[in-house]
Amino acid sequence: MHEKSRHRVGFLVWNKFQFIQIQNILKKLPEATLIIWIKNELSLKTFRNFGYEYFNIRYVSTSNFKSLDLDFDMIIAQNRQPRGINFKSTKYVMFQYSMAKDLTAYNIRWDLYDFGLVYGRYSSEKLAERCTVFKVGNPRFADYFTGNLDSEVLGFIRNKLDPKKKTIAYLPTWGDLASRELFGQIEGRLRENYNIIEKTHHLSDTGVEINSEYTNLDERFLQFVDDSLYILACADVVLSDYSGVIFDALYTGKPVVLLRDKSIEVNQHKKVSPDSIEILKSDLIGPVVYSSNDLVREIQNQLLKNHKYIEYNSKLVEECFEYKENSVTKVIESLNKILDNDIKNERLNIEKKRDINFEYHSVAKVTPQMNTMKSIRIIKNSLFKIRYAIFKVVVVTLSSSLFPKRHARKVLSLEESILSTHNYFKIIAIILDRSPFQKQISRTILSLDGSSLSGKRLFADLLIEIFYRRQCYTEVVSVYKKQKVNSKLYSASLIKSLVKTDELTYLGFEIEKYLSDTSNVGANLFHVYETAMASVNYPNENRARLRNERIVNPDTKYAVQEAWQGILINNGYLWKIEELEIQGLLTKNVSERIGELKIFQGDLLPYSVIAGLNNCRTLSEKKIVKGVRHLAYNELAERFVVELNIPVSFFFFQNDENTKSVRRDLIQFYIHLIEYFVEHEIPFMPILQFGWNVSPLNRDNYVLSHHTRGGGDKHFHIKTSAVKGFVSFDSDGFAGWASIAKDNLHCRERIEGISSTLSEKTWETAFYTIIAKNSSKYSQPEHEESGYTFKYVFLPLQIAVDLVASLSYITGSDLASFLVEKFAGSEYKVVIKRHPLCRSNETKELLEKLSDEDHVIISKNSVHELIKNASLVVTVNSGVGMEAILHLKNVIITGRADYFYGATLVNSIWDLEKYLDSSDWKKKNDVQLKKFIHFYFNDFLIDVNSGKEVSERIRKIGL
Repeated sequence: MHEKSRHRVGFLVWNKFQFIQIQNILKKLPEATLIIWIKNELSLKTFRNFGYEYFNIRYVSTSNFKSLDLDFDMIIAQNRQPRGINFKSTKYVMFQYSMAKDLTAYNIRWDLYDFGLVYGRYSSEKLAERCTVFKVGNPRFADYFTGNLDSEVLGFIRNKLDPKKKTIAYLPTWGDLASRELFGQIEGRLRENYNIIEKTHHLSDTGVEINSEYTNLDERFLQFVDDSLYILACADVVLSDYSGVIFDALYTGKPVVLLRDKSIEVNQHKKVSPDSIEILKSDLIGPVVYSSNDLVREIQNQLLKNHKYIEYNSKLVEECFEYKENSVTKVIESLNKILDNDIKNERLNIEKKRDINFEYHSVAKVTPQMNTMKSIRIIKNSLFKIRYAIFKVVVVTLSSSLFPKRHARKVLSLEESILSTHNYFKIIAIILDRSPFQKQISRTILSLDGSSLSGKRLFADLLIEIFYRRQCYTEVVSVYKKQKVNSKLYSASLIKSLVKTDELTYLGFEIEKYLSDTSNVGANLFHVYETAMASVNYPNENRARLRNERIVNPDTKYAVQEAWQGILINNGYLWKIEELEIQGLLTKNVSERIGELKIFQGDLLPYSVIAGLNNCRTLSEKKIVKGVRHLAYNELAERFVVELNIPVSFFFFQNDENTKSVRRDLIQFYIHLIEYFVEHEIPFMPILQFGWNVSPLNRDNYVLSHHTRGGGDKHFHIKTSAVKGFVSFDSDGFAGWASIAKDNLHCRERIEGISSTLSEKTWETAFYTIIAKNSSKYSQPEHEESGYTFKYVFLPLQIAVDLVASLSYITGSDLASFLVEKFAGSEYKVVIKRHPLCRSNETKELLEKLSDEDHVIISKNSVHELIKNASLVVTVNSGVGMEAILHLKNVIITGRADYFYGATLVNSIWDLEKYLDSSDWKKKNDVQLKKFIHFYFNDFLIDVNSGKEVSERIRKIGL
């Protein structure tokens, strides 16, 4: 067959991409026929003036497609036959065209083929029971791997590129999975430092072409040269989303960054699913980026010579592709075996193939589930969508496949007045009392009060409320965003109640997993209770790692009661606890814990109770504190109130002294805030804060919230500072989101205007109260006066998944690897300290690897001791950087930080290397650093123990 085939072989294509896939094979089979299927207007336009000296060409329309049967012994194609056509004599061979989107790449159409040609082991295993397949690699890349790409075309593209810049190839998929909108947000910024070649998908609305900046090529190139190969050859890094080009890039050894829209629900998408290889194995491909802010950093990381995905990439390529240079030969060998009947294959009979064909078309149109979801999405009545979202979250929450229609109707018929308040939880809870699946759960808490339904209602209420915060908010917010709903259509409180949108709750990531198993609720409740302190700080040791001691014994008589009551406490349901206490239903352990909580919260406790109650009231019913009076919101004469968000973390059992100390500082600050409000009769509304997204209930109100950012001129953000005993108070946010974390003339003028005498006094106070006392946000080992005597650079690491880490231009792990390599063989050692709360296995493995180097020391000493004798401190944006500034050290940061004016910011490895190669980092300006320290303490931080400082800052914002 290689030289002269005695068989009549045809290669069927209907678009440019399919032709490019098989053109290398055709060149080796001069007697084979290229069958061009004029399927639609696109195929007609593409192949209208097509002519190649190497190929025999036959055109076929859909109406005469059946004529191919008997005219060919074998047809190799990349798509199914038209509906209703099943070849009786011709062998139909499927040729794989993409690795991505498993739902479409490996769907039922493979059952319609006699044989298949696939890239490698992964695809072969996917189709093991569907079709007889041969692993042949990807023949499209033959010229790439053999060095036979057209030098003229390569030269043309390279001449268009700036040789001083790295090149990004942006190759997105098509349709709603495409990332073009996200890319557009940062394209201009990227072009400043990179060459960008953009090629749209061949099925996208914008057509097939390289970005207009690179399209001055001849007609031949634009039409039938495999431009992707040339783009990959010129690229240093590939940026994509869900496209099959991801695997093309890995096949050619190019690093990949995945840019994806976080709002896409892969569980319900018609093209992709969580099992699709591009999603399932994302961690082997490259970093997944959901925002333009993170993209620059990840591109820089992937451009490193030894980026962290190299080993993973090679293993994935080995799994996906069997051959490289000899792929065309393997294809021809496989086709010969098929034609010579060397492979036994039980062909499906005509009847069975007809049935499968019919089934395929039915599935291809729409599945019943997709049809239902589609109907829901296109309903114009947005209120019904919200009702459906609530109905859906109840079903999902309780893992039920059965939701009786009579109950569904009740949920969906709730009045708008109920939906627009928090009270519909209770309405649904009442409905659930009479539903079969709810009883499976409520049965486990009958010991609370076996003679009534109140316990069941309370528990159902709690479950729905928990899951509402995690799932339903996302659903409803999505509806509002997509439909651009006029807020006047609904009561304001409905929209405002979405403040805990899709951020994590303090109940932990895996609460859904624990509580969804209705057959084991009793035991799982203990896990729910014990993971109430779950945190993103522990991604690699169970996403909901236990940070509490096991304070519930599952074997005791009242274990379930204690677990359930513990959940109520952790969520600020103190008024419900009080109801149980009055009824004598509190267990001994919980009573003791309430006692500890009262001591821990101190004067804040009465307002915490009001906050919890307010979260279950309509806006007009919420309680406002004005002086010593408590009023309903609709009774208030003032135009505004202060919405005081109290974090639910204040209710957690604290068994860690570091955490307890931080919480204590925050509570003390809140108490001073309340004292000021009460003294000056400023009306304020205590409400519970469950997540990191907070929106005002009324736009005229002032809002004070913890660990938040953004929100407008009247929204102020509170966060414990890197300096122990202080909190930051800022209108933009905290840490790298704060107003002082970016360059602006006002701040610079303010710093320059501070007198040296005043700044010297502020620094001396900070030195003796913080440095001299070895004081830090987290407790430190005893201060050893001697310290290290050799020259070294100090790198304090952070928690890898800490929220502020997203503001890094160079990650902590990449920074550590670079510094170790940079100072190898120099007079400087590298001293690294791990964050005391870091539990990342990845960080642990990195430090174990780096510690093998002679010039690297992994230290557990006090940060003040390590800073004191360091020649330089380098960090991403750790709070230790600010402590180093108090030591008057030169500090380099590789991410946005609130001590920006006291440090040197670098935003790439290359800039960092350039800076270290200069002598600038050895120069000091103590006068300027002291001026910044004065500014930082007086304009940004507040002493939590100083009621006077709190009052002065609150007055400055107009209260």
